[in-house]
Amino acid sequence: MTDRPPVPPAPPARPPTLDDVAALTPESDFSAFTAPAVDAQVRNAALRKLFHSDPHFSASDGLDVAADEAAASEHSPLERQRQILRARALGMLDDALADQDEPRAEPPDPTPGGRGYCSPT
Repeated sequence: MTDRPPVPPAPPARPPTLDDVAALTPESDFSAFTAPAVDAQVRNAALRKLFHSDPHFSASDGLDVAADEAAASEHSPLERQRQILRARALGMLDDALADQDEPRAEPPDPTPGGRGYCSPT
């Protein structure tokens, strides 16, 4: 039996940074970016790069074919009108503002002596 001195532990490696993310390629090992000590912004940037650069992850599985159409229709004026009508039917919309008078069609006259003019004091 040989008496060897104990091997000192290796110094802790520094956590990866955004500069390390910039150097990643699809062939890189991304496991270092999933460690608990890695900043969330760095981890997210690394995973984003992995998912966008590797065809395995960026290929559509066929389940998201209508995702763009659904997102576009959610923001369409017709869909917004439907949401308002549904909210009104469920009593979720406060129609108190609907009873207010319409605003004046013409803006106040800003010239001295005109309607809406406030003199500086």
